[in-house]
Amino acid sequence: MPVNNFPNAWRKSTHSGHQGDCVEVAPRIAHLAIRDSKRPAQAQLRLPHHAWPDFLASLRHG
Repeated sequence: MPVNNFPNAWRKSTHSGHQGDCVEVAPRIAHLAIRDSKRPAQAQLRLPHHAWPDFLASLRHG
């Protein structure tokens, strides 16, 4: 089933503003799905769960 069929599973950071420029994350069995909140029907990035800490670290450190 496509990830968009689980609308309540998407979460965004509490640090996000209210302008709609947010990244949303949804946990799945085999991966984490990541999407742009302004374009929820567009392509999504999927990361294995074990890659999440490194992904966040790369965002923090540019």
